[in-house]
Amino acid sequence: MSDQNGTDGAKPEFDFSEISWKDSKEFSRMQMRLRQASADNNLDGLDMAFAGMENLLARVVTHIPREWLVKSAPEMLDWSQPTAFDYVRGNRMSDLIIAIGKAQSPEVTEKNSPAASS
Repeated sequence: MSDQNGTDGAKPEFDFSEISWKDSKEFSRMQMRLRQASADNNLDGLDMAFAGMENLLARVVTHIPREWLVKSAPEMLDWSQPTAFDYVRGNRMSDLIIAIGKAQSPEVTEKNSPAASS
């Protein structure tokens, strides 16, 4: 069954086991750099901010549903490679960023912790 976006409701998957507070701060800085470069019409700044965000995404994303990708995307993508994110549909990239934030929320983290399952 498809949802309102024409997908089967599949969601991206993440692994935050190697993400530190330092990494979280860097991700926030990249988002701020992206907004600032956009406001300043700074193309070099945009390229640097996008590259930084893709590098950080490559460290946490383990799966993105096929429905979130452009039709021409290869069947197999290695999400640990920043260039793989070039195949995410433009309208889904902000959904991916939101999903990362939700996946790191305290409720989700506590629910998925080893202590919660014992």
